[in-house]
Amino acid sequence: MISDTHAIIKKYFTTGSDNICIPELSLRIHFAPFSSDTIPSCENRKMLASMRGSMVAEDNTIPENKQFVYPVFMPYDRLISDRAIILLHGLNERKWDKYFTWAHFLAKETGKDVILFPISFHLNRGKQEWMDPHQMNRLVEERKSKFPNIEASTFINLALSERLTQSPERFFLAGLQTICDLYELIDNIRSGKHPMFEKNTKIDFFAYSIGGLIAQVMMIADQEGIISESRFFFFAAGSAFGDMNGTSRLIMDSKANERTVHYYTKELETEMRKKGIFHDFFEGTALGRAFRSMISLDQFAALRNQAFRRFNDKIRGIALEDDKVIPADKIIQAFTDNGQIPKGAIEVVHFPFAYSHELPFPLKSELVTTQVEEAFQHVFRSAASFLA
Repeated sequence: MISDTHAIIKKYFTTGSDNICIPELSLRIHFAPFSSDTIPSCENRKMLASMRGSMVAEDNTIPENKQFVYPVFMPYDRLISDRAIILLHGLNERKWDKYFTWAHFLAKETGKDVILFPISFHLNRGKQEWMDPHQMNRLVEERKSKFPNIEASTFINLALSERLTQSPERFFLAGLQTICDLYELIDNIRSGKHPMFEKNTKIDFFAYSIGGLIAQVMMIADQEGIISESRFFFFAAGSAFGDMNGTSRLIMDSKANERTVHYYTKELETEMRKKGIFHDFFEGTALGRAFRSMISLDQFAALRNQAFRRFNDKIRGIALEDDKVIPADKIIQAFTDNGQIPKGAIEVVHFPFAYSHELPFPLKSELVTTQVEEAFQHVFRSAASFLA
């Protein structure tokens, strides 16, 4: 049962440990170090440094976002691999716990190492104080006083909500840094520089929630064929940004969602008319145009659809019928409305228990344990079968 597996991994899991061996699951978890390049080594990183420096310079002073470790789930007796899955997580995640069973199942069923890579300023790339209930609860009350009609404001989403309300640019800056980091990770693996992987390792992706947007931007911008042979499984992910609703007690409050959506769907194109680094990035780079194409399906449709057609048989996914954050019909629309991929490539499922985008497999629902197990098995057997 996934609840038992989760409990076992949670007992052993300590971020920062060099190596964790879990014999009862035939599992090993290795924490690999990563340094997010603060010295611009490519054009995208140069633009990132310039934009962040002019917009939110204080973000450059957060050391946790620069030097961090990421967990790799692998078979107990394996030392080096030639196949990997990069698991991309959701927005405002602060702990890896939800992904324990996901990574374990994918590693066990595919025989591949599963890399859990943190998005910029998420998980162990964020400040410790952002996860402090006492400190955040005090600030929640201040925020509710400042915005009397605010909804879904909690200590869990306070840090992200404050940061995006102040500077919605942080959303794409964090995404850009994450993509630059992923390019570097992929290069290190394929060039044989990564101690856990053989040269020319095959790399696929499991993309959940906002991780799907990161994967899509990378696919659309892939002019050099860096990920042209990769396969992508999308779970509760894949709609245009403007079709998402991030208001959630676990993601962001209503004020932050309203501010962020308005900025990208209304203000961004106006900002684009001004000459400068902002204009240069969104007009002049493949990643900039790719990001704009995923804000609204009306923008750069030919660019986006051509990319998805190129990956046609390398895309599969499962959407949740009751998903309020990334609606199933919007996922299907983004991928299939213009014949980019077969309509059956994205399956829509509905579970016979209370679930949500944020908690698709509630482990604490003892009354529906069997149903949750069956739902989990259906989703992840589909993913493992496609990514194996």
